Amino acid sequence: MFKCKNDRCIPFWWKCDEVNDCGDGSDEAGCSKADVEVPQNVVPNKRPPVTLCKNNQFRCSTGQCILSAWLCDHSFDCPNGEDEQNCSTTGMTCPQNHFKCAIDGSCISRALVCNGIANCPDQSDEKYCDQPQVNEPATPSCSLGYFPCDGGSCHPLSVMCDGRPNCFDGYDERNCSSKSIIFQVMDMQINLFYSDENSLWLSWGVSPFKPEIELEFLPSICQVGVNQWRNVTWTNATEIKFKDLLPYTAYNMTVFVRQKGKTTVFPPAKYFVVTTDAGKPSPPVNVKAKQLNGSQVLISWDPPVHPNGIIEKYRLSWTRPESRPITLALMGNKTSHRLTADFQDKQSYIFTVSAMNNQYMSNQSAPVRLTFDGQAELGRVANIHFETTSNKSTIISWSYQEPVDGFILNITTEYFRYPRLPSYSTKFQNITLNLAPGETYYTQIFAFRNHLVGPAVTYKMATPGAPLPSVEIVQIDVVKPLGTSVKLSWKRPEKAGKAAWQYGVYYGTTMQELLAAVRYQTPQLTATVNNLDACESYFFAVGFVEPYGIGPLWTNVNSLLTTSWNPRAPPKKLRVQPEGADNLKMAINWEPSCLSQDKADYIVTINERASNRTWRIMVSNKLSHKVAVEAGGVYNVTVSTATANATPTSPVEFEAPPIYPPCEVRVIPEANGSFFVYWQESESMPRGNFAYEVLVQEGNGLNEATAEKYAVKHPPFIYTNSLESTFTFSVRIKTEKGFNSLLSETVSKFIERPPAGSSMLGIIVPSLLVLLALVGVIAFLIIRNRRLHNSFVRFANSHYNSRSDAATFDDNSLDEEDSPRIVGFSDDEPLVVA
Repeated sequence: MFKCKNDRCIPFWWKCDEVNDCGDGSDEAGCSKADVEVPQNVVPNKRPPVTLCKNNQFRCSTGQCILSAWLCDHSFDCPNGEDEQNCSTTGMTCPQNHFKCAIDGSCISRALVCNGIANCPDQSDEKYCDQPQVNEPATPSCSLGYFPCDGGSCHPLSVMCDGRPNCFDGYDERNCSSKSIIFQVMDMQINLFYSDENSLWLSWGVSPFKPEIELEFLPSICQVGVNQWRNVTWTNATEIKFKDLLPYTAYNMTVFVRQKGKTTVFPPAKYFVVTTDAGKPSPPVNVKAKQLNGSQVLISWDPPVHPNGIIEKYRLSWTRPESRPITLALMGNKTSHRLTADFQDKQSYIFTVSAMNNQYMSNQSAPVRLTFDGQAELGRVANIHFETTSNKSTIISWSYQEPVDGFILNITTEYFRYPRLPSYSTKFQNITLNLAPGETYYTQIFAFRNHLVGPAVTYKMATPGAPLPSVEIVQIDVVKPLGTSVKLSWKRPEKAGKAAWQYGVYYGTTMQELLAAVRYQTPQLTATVNNLDACESYFFAVGFVEPYGIGPLWTNVNSLLTTSWNPRAPPKKLRVQPEGADNLKMAINWEPSCLSQDKADYIVTINERASNRTWRIMVSNKLSHKVAVEAGGVYNVTVSTATANATPTSPVEFEAPPIYPPCEVRVIPEANGSFFVYWQESESMPRGNFAYEVLVQEGNGLNEATAEKYAVKHPPFIYTNSLESTFTFSVRIKTEKGFNSLLSETVSKFIERPPAGSSMLGIIVPSLLVLLALVGVIAFLIIRNRRLHNSFVRFANSHYNSRSDAATFDDNSLDEEDSPRIVGFSDDEPLVVA
């Protein structure tokens, strides 16, 4: 204890916690505030006066008193819920065949109940033993619709006064003349022939059977785990068909009873849980394709959000553009497959996955594309060498012959008391590290190029010198005004020497999380960790991080601490998923920072990445919210309390259903160096206005970030260039709100242009040849026309010589002897001249 100057005594750990516990400030005198960070907007409250609880009462952390019987009863009665903590080890539940007293919660044998002797301090074991009325409230050991007897056994109210004793003491058959008949449905059955994945046909029978009394029934149904009952309607029938149910979902059903014309409703005693039939599963999500080597691709995915049954197998499909798909059935529910096939170098492949339960197959998942690298085989590193140059430096070197992007080193220690060391990356074939002395390390080294990695080679090495000592935590407390901040103090090890040590603080809700990475570094012997989750248990540890490498950790039972409630603490377990079968509606669910604080106001912040729009939605007294989304959108969701300066949760990403891309992309090179690009429109077009975006890049691949982009209203698109090269094309849809579809398949085409400097000659020479041919044809026609003309003139000027009995054509320039003559005329034969 710490004695204040006013002679008041307080716990020692209240000293230097920035709260005036003494009243005169002496517990805060001489304290350094440099190591405790308290937000300026938080004013520490004065400690409330201590409240003393009465006998058989439990004191909550706030000072409130509750009955001891309320401990471990699955109901949070303390504001911070501490009455339900450590229930598995406190023995607050009664064993079988025992009765729990109502006030102090002590347990007695059922044989001692109603034996005329009060065994419970509150005498609750002798209450209701001789009560004639059956409508008395049930004791905590019986549910509504049942009555207790024999010191704790429960029976339906409908068996009261049925002529058959159910209680050993005959209580249920006493004073029957003054008791009313209570009707309850005790027999329920499902008609499987008329039930399916969205409906259940329920029929029932009532007890006791009194055909002369007309009854009415109110069927009610509730999805198991939701606790929202849906009443149908009052009916005199003994069967009902529940509709609009979810496939392969467990439902709890019951039936209320009343006499016709009366308002008294008898509580049900029978509940019937049935699961609907399997339905069509939703497609698998988050499909990813990763090339492993020169012949294998790893396909991974997440199971359907709504399996609507037990997934029995998956169907994997892959295809190249302009080719038929290949399918492979994968039995079981594994969500990854190492696919080995004859993949072609620099070819783009499209992968999809479908899920199948015992009745239906889902639609295909959103497609994922991968351009295969045929030169993907990477070798092993060789000639690993280890050398320690000083207390602070260790050089690891190796040799490698092939061209790669770099090397990755994963280093682990031989003992679990060391935290996990980070991975190291280098472009060179050596690296200098700061490893702790006196420790054995295992180093894995492998090469990588692009997204491919080579086989790992493990090398064992031991650093010289004495091992680093552990650092012991001497004090750990929750900063009371905050609740989610923890103050740590530790001492310098005796054998630490005079080095300028840097300490690392580690913490986590599990040991694995504790050892994952250092969270905070300081040269001081104290630190404050802020913004922890409220009402959460954390492990803490401290160890050396510099200057001689990362040292071992010290952990013990005292390093486990539970935080308390803070109104600014973030909610827990944020989940974002599609709402039922509607993939365009996002269901957001979370849990309060402390289970006892479920009624509060929350701010849901939603950011859409493509359009960079942000919404802030106030949600009151609920732990869920539903929001409509648009296809192609990617949303980041966070939730915080509505308190000023509240800390939000880590963002959760939600991908809306994709906009499917255009298909059947074709690229036709033209002789002038242009490309004619055409495509077919997608079957499911987005709502609203949209356009197409054509991506073009020189080479056999397409990088979305560096490709040229052209907006096109409709196909086709003509791309003109001045290079002799290969170009790759792809097309996607772009909406007016900025949402993009998936990229279509990529198509690469090569075009050859005429050699430089010969383009004019290639035009002039053919033109001259055509011109000369035209001149020759004209000259030929002119000469031929002149000859025809001359021949006609000669014929017209011909004359007949009677002496020679011949006709002579006049050739002007020819002598008569040289002129052609026609002889041998006959007087009785016609003369034909052509």
